[in-house]
Amino acid sequence: TYTFSVVEYNNVNGYKDYKQFNENIVSIQAYIPQSNTNAFIKLIGNSTFTGNQSPFSFFKNSLDGIYFNQNRGLNMTNDGGVTWKRLANNVKGDWATSKYIDNNFIYIGTSTGRIIKINKNNFNDFSTINISGQVTSIYFNNNNGYACSTNGKLYKTTNNGLTWVENNAFSQPIMSSYFIDIMTGWITLGNSNTSSPNIKVLKTSDGGNTWSQYSVPHTNIGGYISDIYFFNPSDGSAVSSRGWLLKTTNGGVTWSQENIFGSLVTSENYDKFPKINFLNNSVGYINFRNQKLAKTIDGGNTWQVLDVQNIADRWMGDLQILSENEVFLFGEGGILKTITGGL
Repeated sequence: TYTFSVVEYNNVNGYKDYKQFNENIVSIQAYIPQSNTNAFIKLIGNSTFTGNQSPFSFFKNSLDGIYFNQNRGLNMTNDGGVTWKRLANNVKGDWATSKYIDNNFIYIGTSTGRIIKINKNNFNDFSTINISGQVTSIYFNNNNGYACSTNGKLYKTTNNGLTWVENNAFSQPIMSSYFIDIMTGWITLGNSNTSSPNIKVLKTSDGGNTWSQYSVPHTNIGGYISDIYFFNPSDGSAVSSRGWLLKTTNGGVTWSQENIFGSLVTSENYDKFPKINFLNNSVGYINFRNQKLAKTIDGGNTWQVLDVQNIADRWMGDLQILSENEVFLFGEGGILKTITGGL
């Protein structure tokens, strides 16, 4: 049983901050919306719980969730983030670089090549396995899966992640991937050398045995594609390290580029690994990780910018869409939540 005692109360900049003694429980921070704020509220946030690199969290409903970050390792809540129990210290020091969630398991890829597998129905049931390089993306379909890393290697498993074997090796880091099934998928290759970028998109239709390579227009978009998403075998979207939006309608053979978010990504925010998240073919978000989000409700044809700077006081990490209205945003400043789709 975890208990806490309130020792101090402050109301500063619209926040109620309750501080307590027990270090096993993070401080509770409830946001009082003002007329000039948006629809995200801060659930938790303090220096003990937050980390200085990309955190990850997952809620299977409004109450039960996990939180993973560099400072505190793996943690669990059963009351919507009011209190947290630490599950594992041995993963402290890693930061989350990728994720995949299916019907039964949560997979977290880390900066040190570790893959953490967590049972969605029992957060206490988790295991870890190491590959090599920074794990940039993970995909699973039943027992079969792929993991990509910055050492240019694509790993494959056929036993639900118990063991992994090297399937392909490329000459550049694999920065992102997207698979629509175990046979068909795309990976992106690139580097951080923005003065001489060499961005490529590769597609497989036979489970990674062979790959077709396509070039991507790279003027001013940065050194790599940070994230990629496909609605179907033909139509896909991607976001570059400098926040440019790219689109394809022919399975990645050719790409158009749009600088519709150029004002959101400045030189000091380059290479923050912006991420695309879609709930369905209509509703999606781009998380620029610099206190800015963009939301679409028409499959990416138009976007609306959401500014969470007033409460996302640090670098933003992961984003999870539970429904069209309920969205969690996880960052170095804590956990944010909206029940109105961020609007």
